[in-house]
Amino acid sequence: MATIFRLQRGGRKNRSYFRIMVADSAFKRDGRFLQEVGSYDPLSTPAEIRIDEASVLEWLAKGAVPSDTVKSIFRRHGLLAKYAAIQNGEDPDKLAIEIKTEKAKKPHLSKKALAKAEKASAEA
Repeated sequence: MATIFRLQRGGRKNRSYFRIMVADSAFKRDGRFLQEVGSYDPLSTPAEIRIDEASVLEWLAKGAVPSDTVKSIFRRHGLLAKYAAIQNGEDPDKLAIEIKTEKAKKPHLSKKALAKAEKASAEA
């Protein structure tokens, strides 16, 4: 049984919310899973991420492989560096790992909205 960390989508249309799951690679994306190890809310600024580090490190030791997106989340939280330290026989608590937070996203206006704003400011 090949186990994989993957995101399970929840929420409604245009309001996605993800749970980080450990599942068999043959299971469907939103199907059965073995354990929930965290959550990821990309819509809050900055993105809200909760992870149970002990469970993640335990599953990594058992051979679970993270998907590309989950791997980037783990890398930002320093879990892959902790796992590598454990594999090398070092103390992971002595590592200087910073959790990288996402920058606030700038609002993006369409060309139509920009033209409308320029027209309104020119008339005033």
